Amino acid sequence: AGTTTTLESSPDDDDDDGLLRYHRGFNNNFESESIPGTLPLGRNNPRRVPGRLYSEQLSGTAFTSPRTENRRTWLYRSRPSVSGTGRGGGFESCGGGKEDG
Repeated sequence: AGTTTTLESSPDDDDDDGLLRYHRGFNNNFESESIPGTLPLGRNNPRRVPGRLYSEQLSGTAFTSPRTENRRTWLYRSRPSVSGTGRGGGFESCGGGKEDG
């Protein structure tokens, strides 16, 4: 739960009240969802994601960092960023290029 700051925005903005909201502070945890009810409540590790979404974790720290210093985020995507091809052990990015792996 972070602090919310409001600033005036242009009238053609998508916000209903015409205000932009910014989070401030370091090492805070924030959450947002584009599909209501898709965030898992009461836990930080999703088991089954509603809405036919794929969960992916993105880490921003080294593998050897202590757990208390880890910085990571969970992404819930409509398509996975990488999928197995089923042939030859390679992977194909959703951008279309084939990656060896």
